[in-house]
Amino acid sequence: MSWRFLIPTTALALFGCDYSYPGDPCTAGVELDNDTRDRATSLGSLSDEGEDTRVEHAFPTAEHSDWFVVAIQDRGQDGNPDIDIALEVDPFTGYLQIEAFITCESGQIIDLNCSNGGIEDSELGPDACKSSSDSMTIDYDCGAGGDDTVDNAILTIHVLPEESVDECVGYALEVSVD
Repeated sequence: MSWRFLIPTTALALFGCDYSYPGDPCTAGVELDNDTRDRATSLGSLSDEGEDTRVEHAFPTAEHSDWFVVAIQDRGQDGNPDIDIALEVDPFTGYLQIEAFITCESGQIIDLNCSNGGIEDSELGPDACKSSSDSMTIDYDCGAGGDDTVDNAILTIHVLPEESVDECVGYALEVSVD
């Protein structure tokens, strides 16, 4: 048994020890070509029946950003879909932020709420949710003409550095829909 696994990783980082593990995207060579919106990585389709997805990735440089897209299916479960987006990031290597934008399939978005951040204009367009932490919850209504079960949408997620990133920053992005 190695003593290394009995010491919390934060303590190892304080002493300058390498605590990478086999799933660490910085050592595993994970490289997605998704650094622009038009090359966003598809995370598939999620519905409001309690589905989620997770991807591990890394920021190799400070100029890097990642784009992801998810099709959101409203199957009429308890009203409109609620979307939770969370990042797991080692705070000793860097800080990342999330921007998210909803594009309704059936019409213009008429109601948008973003927790842990605000609604701002960004390169994603008007009404982008920008996080002020490593997670956010989005609820929305597409205004599909009275039928409240057709709020299908495309969710675009932009993960970008909050401040300068001097070394590889591994992270996990998790998206869940209820």
